[in-house]
This record gives sequence, C-alpha cells and structure tokens, in this order.
Amino acid sequence: MRLRFGIRPFEFDDVKAFLSENTFEGISMSFTDVLEKVTQVANLRHFEITGDLIYVLPGLITESTIQDLITLKNEHALTYSVHLPLWSIELSSPNEHIRSASINCLLETINLTKPLNPDCWVIHATGALATEFFHMKMPSYLKDVVITQFTLNACRSIEEIIDRTGINPRKLAIENVEFPFKEFFEGVEELDVSICFDTGHLLAGYSGDWDIIDFLETYQDRIIELHLHDGKKPGVDHQVLGKHALPVRDLLSWLKDRNFQGPIVFELSLANTIKSLRYIQSVYPEAFQ
Repeated sequence: MRLRFGIRPFEFDDVKAFLSENTFEGISMSFTDVLEKVTQVANLRHFEITGDLIYVLPGLITESTIQDLITLKNEHALTYSVHLPLWSIELSSPNEHIRSASINCLLETINLTKPLNPDCWVIHATGALATEFFHMKMPSYLKDVVITQFTLNACRSIEEIIDRTGINPRKLAIENVEFPFKEFFEGVEELDVSICFDTGHLLAGYSGDWDIIDFLETYQDRIIELHLHDGKKPGVDHQVLGKHALPVRDLLSWLKDRNFQGPIVFELSLANTIKSLRYIQSVYPEAFQ
C-alpha cells in the first residue's frame, strides 16, 4: 500500500503570499477553494485543518465550511485530521484560569470539527510557558519538579478534554514539541492517547536526544500520524526535505515495511511540499507504489 501523504491546505506562508497579491478591501478567502486548488496542484488527498485559523481569520472555518468539507470528502475520497489550536494555548499552565480557557478553546474546536470524522486531532500538550521554564537555568532537582508539575497539569487538561468531548482517546494525538518527551510519555500511556511524530521537532533537538528510527521503534504502537519536514540542531525545523539531516529513505521505508496507514503531513508551504514530493520520488519512489 502506498504511503498517504497530506498537507495543511492553508499554511500561513501561503496565506501571506495570497494577501500580498490582494488588497484587504473586498477580499474573499474560501478555505474550500484553497483546498481544491491544493488537491489539483499537489495531487494529495489528506488535509490537516489548522485550528488556529478559526480564531486568526474569523469566519474562514464555520459550520457551513465543515459541511462543504464533508461534501468534498465524499466527492474526492479525502481524509482529514485537525491540528488543535496552539497559539496562546497552555494546557500545562499552573494558572487555573489560563488552563481552563485553553481547555474550552480546544473543546470548541473539537466539537466544531467532529462532523468531519477526522483521523485524529493533533494536540500540543505543553506550550510556550512550559518551554520557557524548561530552558531556564536552575538546579537539576528543581527542573525535575517543574517538568513534573507542567506534565501533571497537561495530563489533567487532556483527561478533561476527553471526558467532556466523549472522543476516543486514541484519536487524540500528542505531538512531540519543545519539551522532554520521555518524561511526558508516562502520561500518554495512562491516558491511552496516541502520538503525532514530528520529525523536524526531533531533528531540531526539541524533544530530547533521539534518533529518528529509535523514536519510531520506541513509540510505534501509538504513532498514528507524522508531521514531515527537515531540520537540524539547534532549533532549525520546517525545512524542505533533503536540506538537512532527515533520513528520508530510511524513514519512509520503515513506515512502508510496517504498512503504516496514518497520514504523513507536510508542515511546509505548498511550494516546498511539491519540492519535497519530488525529492521523495528521487530517493524512494516506492513510497508512491
């Protein structure tokens, strides 16, 4: 079975390019029109809906949009996943007001997108505040306490989201972000949620000292989606494939050998996605067979 590649059809770089060619006066952006264009240009059939767009561009994704997406799904055999909002979100916050507001935002997004029956909802369990504390200079014993507290808060939030939405926990995919993933994995197991493996985040050194294949081998039973982009240490990610250290052939052959059926989503602009697809064709054409 061929691997199932996908894209975020409204990547922010693409939105910026669109706006640079138009004036704001009288502008009309249609999420479904962009999605159909991407389908034609890149010949992809999986799309990850960016939850932040609901708040950054109000009116772009509404209940009516969701119904249009369902129609496109049926007409073109599309599949969807949803990346839950991450801007201003902090599920691990020690401030209960912030944590509660973050939970409510994600609940709103999940309930709006439920009719799509997405493959999964991708979630950042920790946000910018947790990252800031993680990088603070402090004694190791104190840092361990801080990491544990942020982890416990995030797990409480995720448990509440599952309880209040009634979704299958395995359809909630925790992404490896700029926070030590090994420390968080115990909570992943207890909550019985899944994992979205972000290759660029790992290569950038955000999630601990890991090799790409080692991460796959360790968490293969829970990985249900990949975010695919290149990167390197320290802190370089969201790069076109072939630019840095991502072992593209080894990664994709590992997935194909194990009949991985989840979406593999390029977190890149449309132009860089097309370049990356061409790169894959050159190094591992079997991915498309």
